[in-house]
Amino acid sequence: FPSHDSSGDTSVEYTGNTITSGTYSFLNFFEFAPQAGTITVEINGQRIQPSQYSVSGRNLVLDLDTLPYDLDPGDIASARYAFVS
Repeated sequence: FPSHDSSGDTSVEYTGNTITSGTYSFLNFFEFAPQAGTITVEINGQRIQPSQYSVSGRNLVLDLDTLPYDLDPGDIASARYAFVS
């Protein structure tokens, strides 16, 4: 069967302690490994730049040293992306 592009949406509430620096990984954030260049990430509805996060397989890794705010309990990380199925 030929592969086809599909899209995904995911949203996760952060429930840990406040983090002010370094990196934080949302493990298994993506249902499927996203295609590079197709990802839009938002924290509490505010779009963040590709330089402020990275993707490792199905994990979303935030670079808190580049974000203008801390990661606080109750914050919502969400993403829209495309993947090949």
